[in-house]
Amino acid sequence: MSLHALDDIDDAISVTAAFCRGLAPRDWPKLALIALLSGGTAATSPLTGSTDVGGLFT
Repeated sequence: MSLHALDDIDDAISVTAAFCRGLAPRDWPKLALIALLSGGTAATSPLTGSTDVGGLFT
């Protein structure tokens, strides 16, 4: 059963490689911009830490 996942990865790699080989040089910056904008951000809010204030507001 787990070998099906490996087969899917192999298929995805081969399809991606075929797609990238078919790109013209002017298409690479477009693809890079799409990848950059669709990636989101890695920044997190500084307020996501612990909310323990040590009994200051009790």
